[in-house]
Amino acid sequence: AEYMGTIESRSSVLSNALVISNSLMYCGTSVDQFLRENLEWLGKSSNWAKFTATASLGLIHRGHVKKSLDLLSPYLSSTGGSSYQEGGALYALGLIHSPVCHDNPVTGDTQNDNQGQREIIKYLLDSIRNAGQNDQLLHGACLGLGLSAMTLADETIYSQLKDLLNMDSAVVGEAAALGIGMVMLGSANQEICHELIQYGQETQHEKITRGIAVALSLIMYNREDEADTVIEALCSHKDAIFRCGGAFVIGMAYAGSANPNAIEKLLNMAVTDVADEVRRNAIAYLGFLTFKKPKYCIDLVRLLSDSYNPQTRYGVAMAIGIACAGTQLKDAIEILERLQKDSVDYIRQIAYMSMAMVLIQAPKDHEKVTNLRKVLNDRVTDKHEDLMTKFGCILATGILDAGGRNVVIALHRNYHNLMKSIVGMAVFTQYWHWYSYFLLLSLTFHPVTEQCEAEEYKQPIHKWTVKDTPIGGAGLEGDEDQEPGPPEPFEWP
Repeated sequence: AEYMGTIESRSSVLSNALVISNSLMYCGTSVDQFLRENLEWLGKSSNWAKFTATASLGLIHRGHVKKSLDLLSPYLSSTGGSSYQEGGALYALGLIHSPVCHDNPVTGDTQNDNQGQREIIKYLLDSIRNAGQNDQLLHGACLGLGLSAMTLADETIYSQLKDLLNMDSAVVGEAAALGIGMVMLGSANQEICHELIQYGQETQHEKITRGIAVALSLIMYNREDEADTVIEALCSHKDAIFRCGGAFVIGMAYAGSANPNAIEKLLNMAVTDVADEVRRNAIAYLGFLTFKKPKYCIDLVRLLSDSYNPQTRYGVAMAIGIACAGTQLKDAIEILERLQKDSVDYIRQIAYMSMAMVLIQAPKDHEKVTNLRKVLNDRVTDKHEDLMTKFGCILATGILDAGGRNVVIALHRNYHNLMKSIVGMAVFTQYWHWYSYFLLLSLTFHPVTEQCEAEEYKQPIHKWTVKDTPIGGAGLEGDEDQEPGPPEPFEWP
């Protein structure tokens, strides 16, 4: 809220950043006080900014699945609201249900089937069938469906999304491709991969091709050697976007493995490819290979941080943010502090965001956290600062206080991959092209817990001194065991 006075009302980019930052800050808390107190200001949002603002409700009420339709009903009605608002609400529906969607690929066993989840999937499928040719509704519904039906590998859902992909609409096609990737996550279905590659070569829309590139990486998630055929086809392609897809598939197929051959391929692409976009993504995806060995990632990218190529330096900052999130490593902080002073605005942007990812859950009185908060505030309030840098600083503030300071970004637990976290981080990296993907960073958020052990399995007795107060205010005494329900819905002005 303190930044509102420094943001020009005409700046849609910064207003969008503020809404996203607020949703990250209050992710899963159901505290939408900021939105309620600034309805007039929010009412100025239009088009895709309104789409993102409505979708941000899905983060704030993340996990409150029982009341999701009641909460979003004012925005899901076709009367009186814009299609951007309704499309954003469908996306929000997927974000609310993403923490409880199926954790394992379907192999014929339906014991994990959830009736409530099935109802949401049916609702989203019906929304797609009733949306006609409305790009905004279809875009939101495809993303929501992908999040809700993640790993189901359901042929009916795939068929529906494939039909939308074949519409050859740039906005709808990109979301449909991502939806296919999430639904078929980890299935390694070679037939679907072949169909997607063939369609990507035929379409004239770069957005669809890019969506297909990300979808292929999701389909090949954690399949290692099985993905080599697809990797070879993409890395040797004449189209730079497909070569980016090769980097994506390498990062997803070998996620967390630190496979030396995979690392060698990405480093080779990073220094030999003629397209800056390919170099940027190849370096960034080193973070996915090495997130279990963050110091190894720093050793790999340290020299690249001095590259003459700004896209390379951007990739370094992103790789460090991915691999070193929540580690507070001194070497990572040192490199990012240097990149924060870079002459290129979008490098400063990612450097601030990655720094927030590295320092998430650091103590409030940590020297680097105190310095970062001061720098972020100074940059946002500086009238002469570049727009892109301000954008990064506002979002870094949200990441630093994510989930009311009660969550940490984690891609693995005890060296076991956290699938949904990796998917969320992978799609989040595409915010370069589409700001709405920033909301998927919430999939990487996990509650911070303290585990105590006592001798002979007796109940441990432990006392904590809590110095930080969670955002949103402390609960009333005696209400600790009561789960807060979402407040009554409200409507845009």
